[in-house]
Amino acid sequence: MTNQEIEQLVDKYIDGVATESERKRLLEWYRLNLQEDTVWFSDSSNERQEVKNRMKAKMQAAVANRATSLRSTKDSSIKRNAWIAAAVAIFVSISLWIGLKKNESVDQGQSLYVSHQASADTTENRYINLPDSSVVILRYGASLEMISDFGGNTREVRLVGEGYFDIKRDESKPFIVYAGNIKTIVLGTAFTIKSRNDGKQVQVTVQRGKVRVEQEKKILSELIADQQLGIDIDAATTTQQAVHADEELVWTASDLDFEEMPFGELAGRLSRRYGVAITFKNDALSGCPVTGMFKGTEKIDDVLSTLCAVRNARFNKLADGSFVIDGKGCN
Repeated sequence: MTNQEIEQLVDKYIDGVATESERKRLLEWYRLNLQEDTVWFSDSSNERQEVKNRMKAKMQAAVANRATSLRSTKDSSIKRNAWIAAAVAIFVSISLWIGLKKNESVDQGQSLYVSHQASADTTENRYINLPDSSVVILRYGASLEMISDFGGNTREVRLVGEGYFDIKRDESKPFIVYAGNIKTIVLGTAFTIKSRNDGKQVQVTVQRGKVRVEQEKKILSELIADQQLGIDIDAATTTQQAVHADEELVWTASDLDFEEMPFGELAGRLSRRYGVAITFKNDALSGCPVTGMFKGTEKIDDVLSTLCAVRNARFNKLADGSFVIDGKGCN
């Protein structure tokens, strides 16, 4: 959705005139975009918190005005008050996102930060499409932060935890991954990085292509396919060995191995994993059981195509990037 569409939906939501469809659309957008991803511009470490504080103050004033207005109306039920509280909570977050997202360029001396977090409360991974069409899969509990807008001479991210990277080749813009004080530099390749103990232990495994691993401008190693480098910062040691890289990627499929799972439950899992909205035109189809297993590196379109073929269903991808699945049900 565009910023204007979001603002219109928020206004309707707060005023209590949003339709059920509009409320569902707004809440789904919020769940997919606000809970896990945060976008902001910053030229100081305190800027993000300062902006939050300003937004909170503005909303507290707005809520007070809204409450005064509502007390003068006939509808003052507990249910409506609870709804208003929920609306205010979502509006705070959405207003913060809209206000910051309106900036479309990064001023000199500023950095664009986009953080992606895979939940540590589940065993579900996260599939991320980066601005350059590269793909990152975050293992549950991991986080990724963009530290450049990809519009300059480099593409830079910071990783905490474990992630799989499939990087689009661009010789003019090296892709750089920071894990602690270890820097992995690539042009276009596929590899995994595991960072543990606050970046004190880092492991880099190359599936294909070639990467260079550095520590404070010192080259530690250049790795090719099926090679792995382990770094222990405290012990000041490195260990390089030959491995079967595909075996290091089995975790990417850990949340895409299912048996007799209701289609609707699986759609919810895919929605969280890929960060897209997935709904059913025929609710009966959502209860149909599905069984399958994927590698974990597939695009959402390919996964849905396979699942729909199994259930004799079909899907449509809408202009806003969401998906609608339709079919006759379990028969």
